[in-house]
Amino acid sequence: MPRANTGLGITIGEGSADKIFNNQIHFTTPSNNQTVAVPNMIGIYSNSSDAINLVGNTVDNGGGYEYARTNNAGIYLLDNKNSLLQCNSLNYTKYGVFAVGTNGSSSQYDRTAGNYMNNSDANLMLWKVTQEGTLGQVGINSYSTIYDANNTYLEPHDINSFMAPALYNKVFRVTDCQNPFSDEIVTTPNKLDQTRSTASNTNANQCMVNVTNPLTFNATYTCPTGGIGTVDIVDHPMDLHYALRVANNEIDYS
Repeated sequence: MPRANTGLGITIGEGSADKIFNNQIHFTTPSNNQTVAVPNMIGIYSNSSDAINLVGNTVDNGGGYEYARTNNAGIYLLDNKNSLLQCNSLNYTKYGVFAVGTNGSSSQYDRTAGNYMNNSDANLMLWKVTQEGTLGQVGINSYSTIYDANNTYLEPHDINSFMAPALYNKVFRVTDCQNPFSDEIVTTPNKLDQTRSTASNTNANQCMVNVTNPLTFNATYTCPTGGIGTVDIVDHPMDLHYALRVANNEIDYS
């Protein structure tokens, strides 16, 4: 649990491939802490749930279109290996996705895809509490596959030029950066480029999430039309490059 005084919408933990589909959560209670901090209001919280499926959920600030810098997060992930986040809409929350520990996958590059993260101080916040935060590989740029996971990252001033800039960045990592990171986001530069992915600590290691912007893509994720069903989500692609690394025990199948 993030903290004793946290307000939680949906909470799940210690599960396996659980599914949370098509929920709507609207924050109406303000939270006064506006500094950099672990959020004390959370729409969906998942802890140690291997392969959790969070699909088609909406979390926003009261259902309205006014952003207040309250200390909340749309989705909070704590160490959910192989987590699947697809087609969620996170609007007007201080943090869109707040991730601690190992989440997503280092080899399956479509596990975080099609999410709309709008008008936050950090659309994706990766935070070290006791473990570094990561969502793994998001999209891929390899010799055989150039795949855009097609997540949308929008800061306050991307929506309205009169609004103040985000406090952090579209993608931001809070870390002491003791070791370099290998996580990566592959997408188009109009969604995200390296200048919009930074970290609290810069040293000889690579602290920020690496952002790659290929000139062309041969595949782009799109959310299903007509809403998200409740069928099992299967058949996640793995590029040959990663398949060989898994076979050679260089990385985990995760």
